Amino acid sequence: MFTDRVDELSYLEGRHSSGRAELVVISGRRRVGKTCLAKKFTEGKRSIYFLAQKEPMQFELERLKRAVSRSLGIYADAGDWDSLFQLLAKESSERLMLVIDEFNYWVEEDPNVFSMLQRLWDEHLAGSKIMLILSGSAFSTMARSLSQGNPLYGRRTGKVALGPLPPWCIRDFLPSYSREDAVRVFAALGSTPYHLSQLEGGAGFEANIDAAVLSKRGLLYEDAEVTLTYEFREPSSYLNILRAIACGATGFSEVSSKSGVDITNLAKYLRTLEGMGIVRRETTVLGKERPLYVIADQYFKFWARYVYPNRDFIELGNFSFGDVRDDFERSFLPRAFEELARQSVPRLQRGGALPAGRSGRWWQKGSEIDIVVASSPPVLLEVRWRDMSRQEALDVAASARAKWQGESRCGVVARSLEDKASLRERFCAFDLEDLLP
Repeated sequence: MFTDRVDELSYLEGRHSSGRAELVVISGRRRVGKTCLAKKFTEGKRSIYFLAQKEPMQFELERLKRAVSRSLGIYADAGDWDSLFQLLAKESSERLMLVIDEFNYWVEEDPNVFSMLQRLWDEHLAGSKIMLILSGSAFSTMARSLSQGNPLYGRRTGKVALGPLPPWCIRDFLPSYSREDAVRVFAALGSTPYHLSQLEGGAGFEANIDAAVLSKRGLLYEDAEVTLTYEFREPSSYLNILRAIACGATGFSEVSSKSGVDITNLAKYLRTLEGMGIVRRETTVLGKERPLYVIADQYFKFWARYVYPNRDFIELGNFSFGDVRDDFERSFLPRAFEELARQSVPRLQRGGALPAGRSGRWWQKGSEIDIVVASSPPVLLEVRWRDMSRQEALDVAASARAKWQGESRCGVVARSLEDKASLRERFCAFDLEDLLP
């Protein structure tokens, strides 16, 4: 199913209505919905959609000619790339879109594709009304297409870096789920569209996780490893880094020690994982403490903590969610709820419930506050995965104020809040109804 992507569609519509030649790059790792976005955007528009394959480029030329002929209702009589792109330029006297999906396959087949497209763009398309969209999954390949020095860099007129959906979209996939179970889904799978699409709406949370993730036949059992293997020939170092962070290593040296990855090579691996949105280098808001490394993607976090170390048992078929339920509910789920709350801050800011400003975790000399909004004065929010009485909420907010030296506004985020309206007269107060409307 297709949901959200309002900002991305609006951006693409803006490029489409510009009236000039546009070359837009859509990037993002596997499963985030790049193809769905491109197809949704081209609905009702004059367009050609082409899915690239790992074939010699002369075969791809023949396939693209057939796609052009079928989409435009003409015979694309072109013996080479120049002739075909001359035809596309002629046909784009009215706005025409060409989407080349999985463009990274062409680059893997022939690294000279970048230079070829630069020449074809300059000689045939730059003065036309075509909108060329290049979409691809391979992080390293698409990063090259966006980097300065690449032949296409100066020709690109726009880019869309696609990530997971906002967490409140989970309920679009699973409308029968309670808000509490939607948080559990976020904790285990994050909000990547493909991952959410693997769950059965009529099955309970635990049954879904057992079938999709904790079974050797589950489509998400190996998807984390497949994603890394798709990007890297030897993914073992990346897997060990994720496992080390999932087990509590946060500092640079600690990650190196627990993963067995030499400290001289670790920075390169971490930068790549950061670029893919799997790992995040987290800095304290309004402070100068050393940065920490965390797994940013909930599915990878769940997989590294519960699937990767238990694969032998899963392969034997004697492992289920029941084996990790206590740890998940006691330790993993509360942290995931904090992450969901942090991801919800920008939406709360747009709605006026919180002031504008950078936001994130804050820590200093052993003290930590779950969310600080760097407004004036700062807003301090403590996040708790529990149903809070009014007095508990007042006490938790007071504890945040005690950690902070200086003027501030305090508040809480909880699973549910007693007398929320009254609490909001005193400070910021949010619960699941606010985070997952």
